[in-house]
Amino acid sequence: PRMSAPPVDAAALESDVVRAELSRLETDHRALVDMGIRFGTFDPQDKSALLDDVQSVEERWDIVIARFELTGALNPTFVEESQRFLDGMGIGAGGFRDLLKSAHDRMRDAAEKELL
Repeated sequence: PRMSAPPVDAAALESDVVRAELSRLETDHRALVDMGIRFGTFDPQDKSALLDDVQSVEERWDIVIARFELTGALNPTFVEESQRFLDGMGIGAGGFRDLLKSAHDRMRDAAEKELL
């Protein structure tokens, strides 16, 4: 299933600063996904750099989502869609994070082994 609901309510996007920050984050995220398609062709240093960038974007999402949650601007439909998506994979939010961390750790280990 594809996520269709925006992460925040429209009222939260009335601020130019908030809109710009969210737009930058979404653009950076999409760029990393697009680059990740070619991950297997990267040299070990570029693989590690991409994984560092992915971690940075994940941390930025955490901050943005936490901020919207604290201000009550997190879109309930987005939360529901996210939960349904994760339920469909048989994992919760914590399980998803664990899965990502495990995958990224394995990818980083493999890149480091390529250097040897």
